[in-house]
Amino acid sequence: MIHLEDLRYLITLYQPIEEKNSVGQLKETFVKYSDFFASKYQWQNREQYEGKQLIDSDIVIFKIYFDENINTNYIIDFEDKNYRIKGIKEIGYKEGLEITAQYKSNK
Repeated sequence: MIHLEDLRYLITLYQPIEEKNSVGQLKETFVKYSDFFASKYQWQNREQYEGKQLIDSDIVIFKIYFDENINTNYIIDFEDKNYRIKGIKEIGYKEGLEITAQYKSNK
């Protein structure tokens, strides 16, 4: 169940679109889909080495009202970070969505 008082964060979802550049190659760009108020749960935050680079991994769970168009190809912009959607779970019957998203950065 989603409680209105928990939706205190503003997130922006971007939809991927493939378009051709001047050479004719397909390039994936992101177009703003919509803004949502969401609740946020910090699930995991850790650093690890991949090769010689230190990677900061941040996994967050967002809960928003239901939207049937959102899928795992979308990205979430929250606090100037782009999160990749890793999983989506429906809450109730079309009541809301629980979105698991991950942010990775090189240090």
